[in-house]
Amino acid sequence: MKKKSMIICVIALAVFTAFGTYGYYCTARAAVISNASASAANPFAKMKTKDINGSKVTYKSFAGHKITMINVWATWCGYCVSEMPELQKISKEYSNSRKVRVMGVITQTDNSTGAIRSGLTSSERTKAKKIIRQTGTTYHQLLVSSSMASVLSGLEAFPTTYFVNSKGKIIGSPVLGARSKAQWESIIKEKLKAVS
Repeated sequence: MKKKSMIICVIALAVFTAFGTYGYYCTARAAVISNASASAANPFAKMKTKDINGSKVTYKSFAGHKITMINVWATWCGYCVSEMPELQKISKEYSNSRKVRVMGVITQTDNSTGAIRSGLTSSERTKAKKIIRQTGTTYHQLLVSSSMASVLSGLEAFPTTYFVNSKGKIIGSPVLGARSKAQWESIIKEKLKAVS
């Protein structure tokens, strides 16, 4: 009888520990992908890529705004998708302002290595477009170029959001995990102060 009680206690402790750890990641609202440190390199300073519709986009697109909020997301990441309507509200709020611009970067990982791949397959593009349509997202959605892929493969979590100035220079540290509109507004105020 004591053995059964001990086994039940050990199992309960293991379950509690597992859910406690899971709860931490849910609270952070990020799909954790690795424990690697984020790379200090800047994938946006000399960015040359395409958007989801195939149009060319360069780092010069940052020039019209004080800051650009770049949300790196994946189609398989529930937190990323659930955050998109919040980012759309921010994009709409600043649409007539030259202060803030929101952009998304759609990523896909290599199934065998876990590394971020450049571009999207046809089926991945279709899935991304469906998510964009379902979430009512109208802000610019970019694809990962080969030069961006190696740097972004160092991401610790999805979503990860970068802020860059009008020249594409990263402002502060990236923000890991999803946030509400109110939380983003607080972060945006701090980023705007940093470039003023």
